[in-house]
Amino acid sequence: SRPAGIDPAWDCAWRRLAFARAQTLVRWSEARAVELHDALELSALCGEELELEAARVRRMRTLNAFPVPAITEPDGVLFTVHVAPSGDDTAEGTLSQPLRTLHAALDRTRTLRRNATYAQARVAIQLGGGTYHMSSPLVLTPQDSLLTIRGAAGVIAANGPRGEPNDRQSGPSQLQERAVLSGGVRLDGLVWSTHSRPGKPDVSMARLSPTQLRSLPRGIPALRLDGKRAHRARYPNANPEVDLFPKGWVPLSKQTAWHAPEFPPYNVPGAVPCEPQRMCGNSTQVVARVDPAKEWHGMYQDFHLGVGGACSVYDPPVSPWCSSSFYSLRILSEMHTRSPSGLTTDLLPNAPYANPSGAEIHAWRPFHWYTWMWSVGNATFNHARYEKVSERPPPIAPSTEGAYGLERGGVASGVRNRLQQPTLPARAHRREAERRLAGMLWPSEATSAVEAAAHAGVSPEAAGADSVPAAAGVSSSFFFTGGGNQGAEGNERADEWFIENVFEELDAPGEFFFDAGAGALYVLFNTSAPPSEVVVPTLATLIELRGAGAADRPIGRAEPATSATVLGVVVSHLDMRDTRPTYMEPRANPSGGDWALERSGALLADGSDQLVVDSVRFLQLDSNGVLLSGYNRAATVAHCEFSSLGQSAVASWGFTDGMLSNEGLRGDFPRGTSIVHNWCHDIGLLQKQSSFYFQAITAEATVGSNVIFNVPRAAVNFNDGFGGGSRLQANLMFNTCRESGDHGAFNSWDRLPYVTDVRQPGVASTLPAWNDFERNFIVSNYGADGGCFDNDDGSSFYELHHNLCVFGGFKSDFDGNRKLSHHNLYVYPKVYGAACFKEMQALPPDGCAEGFYNNTCVLDQPNGTYFDIADSACPGSLAYGMRLGNNTILVPGGAARVSCGHHVHDAAAFAADGYDHGTTISGDVPTVAELVEWAETLLGMN
Repeated sequence: SRPAGIDPAWDCAWRRLAFARAQTLVRWSEARAVELHDALELSALCGEELELEAARVRRMRTLNAFPVPAITEPDGVLFTVHVAPSGDDTAEGTLSQPLRTLHAALDRTRTLRRNATYAQARVAIQLGGGTYHMSSPLVLTPQDSLLTIRGAAGVIAANGPRGEPNDRQSGPSQLQERAVLSGGVRLDGLVWSTHSRPGKPDVSMARLSPTQLRSLPRGIPALRLDGKRAHRARYPNANPEVDLFPKGWVPLSKQTAWHAPEFPPYNVPGAVPCEPQRMCGNSTQVVARVDPAKEWHGMYQDFHLGVGGACSVYDPPVSPWCSSSFYSLRILSEMHTRSPSGLTTDLLPNAPYANPSGAEIHAWRPFHWYTWMWSVGNATFNHARYEKVSERPPPIAPSTEGAYGLERGGVASGVRNRLQQPTLPARAHRREAERRLAGMLWPSEATSAVEAAAHAGVSPEAAGADSVPAAAGVSSSFFFTGGGNQGAEGNERADEWFIENVFEELDAPGEFFFDAGAGALYVLFNTSAPPSEVVVPTLATLIELRGAGAADRPIGRAEPATSATVLGVVVSHLDMRDTRPTYMEPRANPSGGDWALERSGALLADGSDQLVVDSVRFLQLDSNGVLLSGYNRAATVAHCEFSSLGQSAVASWGFTDGMLSNEGLRGDFPRGTSIVHNWCHDIGLLQKQSSFYFQAITAEATVGSNVIFNVPRAAVNFNDGFGGGSRLQANLMFNTCRESGDHGAFNSWDRLPYVTDVRQPGVASTLPAWNDFERNFIVSNYGADGGCFDNDDGSSFYELHHNLCVFGGFKSDFDGNRKLSHHNLYVYPKVYGAACFKEMQALPPDGCAEGFYNNTCVLDQPNGTYFDIADSACPGSLAYGMRLGNNTILVPGGAARVSCGHHVHDAAAFAADGYDHGTTISGDVPTVAELVEWAETLLGMN
């Protein structure tokens, strides 16, 4: 996408520069050249076709700013156990007689270690090429320290680096099949028949055997057909892998009404609608005071938590957003933990549904901060209540056995089995439905996107809105029985939405529906022939590192000795894929930011030292890629690829010293992590509050030399200021916030003060160490209206320097302090409108000053805004609250504005008056060639 009004010459110049920059950061290949060229739209917007030969030979100097720990080579391994998909678990485990499963190989290494020769030696599990369908996670404990799990190097190139993670490499090469770990169950021997429905396309149906059904304890929440993701039947139709919002979402409309939040949640008997300005369920309050005279945090001065009550949707039931005293300046319904309890609409053309129970509704929280998901328990259509959960689509006969093998929790852990929902007599059900429909609904306050566009005098297409569908003539009301816990702040209503997992909506190629009670799978294939392979993702985790004490949650533990952790594990040169969706599973608020998260990932580490994940491809996962939970020291994720993920690529989430404590002195959190030289794109396909890297209760992480694009929200997100000392360096980030808004390409919060000794060893303090961000190339296109660096509520102790920011300025918000921006190049920046810098608060007190100095800012409009500071005491407050000066502002016509408090000033006069010492305002606007040269110099590319 090209921002409106931008010079096409510059727009194409930064895209070419990004293409060149990526080659200095990651291992390069033809496949990556194709992916990046497409994402940068160099053909569509700039008319530049990709020349693969040029991509092969063009090599810029490689940035070695972030050395990666050397992977243990074969001569460092004392013994190797071989595994192959065609092997035998009773075999010797040699190259010629390999084992078949990783679990058998792990048992063999444990047997070896009983011999003193191998007890402290590195041993390896060598995976032959092919797919390993895992029935349970491979769990590594401290006895498995110094273990290497590796596949073939992927591609051995005659003239290229060893271990390319892609399948194409320049020059003649010998292809080697990748080892693939799959969390999916293969459904072999399916017999497909045609299932016809009046007025709808024919679909294919296969009945699963009892054995197959027992292997699917959660049903079929996701599906892979010949390795490609199928998606559940939904309305409106969309393919989440290729379609972006607003396609596939029901627009804002007065024909949609959200039911008021209730407590207890999930439409249980006795639930009462919540009042907008009161907590939705009384929580126990926990407060830890911090002396502002010693350590100042503004409106976030004290540590606040709520326990129970409104927090009952989380596990554990703890969150600052359930505290009545948290965020005292904004005690509004939008900040309280809550979500709608149901939905009524007449916009579903295929309603009524024969069996609405088990459907899911996904919706944007207002302002597009994240997406909610709810499970539907019951529904009414024209006030006729449907509860026959055993009723199935014809012609399959109803089953009397219910869902085969469903675990407690139904199709997703933490959600009640829909066959075990509390029931009321039919008359009481009807009264309950009528009560809600009569007056307890919360209609959407916003007009539709189409109406808003009309008021603005633009077309709906220009406003990014779909047309409002015609009323279906059937009033459909859905009552939620789970979910609504995918974010932090709540709201009375939701915005755009869709419904899925409904048989009547099975009408688009690539969709499927699974009738659990009848054991029948319905698919509308993309091709005329059935797939040769059908796989159901069932596992959330493929490899887990579990140190001693990892199960002692949520109390926390003292920092473990080396013998209690899993030490020195290396996972390299393999693929991980086909994990199940986990967005409906138990979630918690990691800290004071906007996120809620579940502690799961394809690779999960809790209690590790010196873990190395190298050259692993995380593909087609419906969960997170890597999760570092609790104690992890010096973990490295390097040279990996993350693509087509349902949620985030890497998440790092520790524990405080107790569930209700703000102290992190025992060290039960990730520290010294390196996330470097990775390739990440097209993630957050299912949960939109997703990032390449997320951290909470984490310190001293390095995120460097990564290439990140095509993400729905920020590329990198810090949920709190715990400990500090993190580095964000030399990354390329663009096409962020593609489906969301009110956010920057990078985002941070710091709403809770935590006590650590990271800043000064041995000295407990709520003040974090400085975070250092430098030489990043960040493009704030799409919906990244919060700028290049969005240091949101309370963010403090950030030094941002020598970065190239295209289309994004610097945002500082709500009582953050000590954020310094210097020696950055801002080109055509915006922060909720054109501005180099925007401070949305009163400036901090003496000793806590912000900073914006020695920057170059190029504005695209005459008399554009240089900076905007909301402090009513400005300009007087600049003397103590802001280090401002020596900036170079280049603007057409040579005149710019500053907004200071309630007054607008001429920028040159403002500087001449001594408020902005040394700053120059000039009409000497650089050419595109000069901008490129400045950018290359800043990033060290020339």
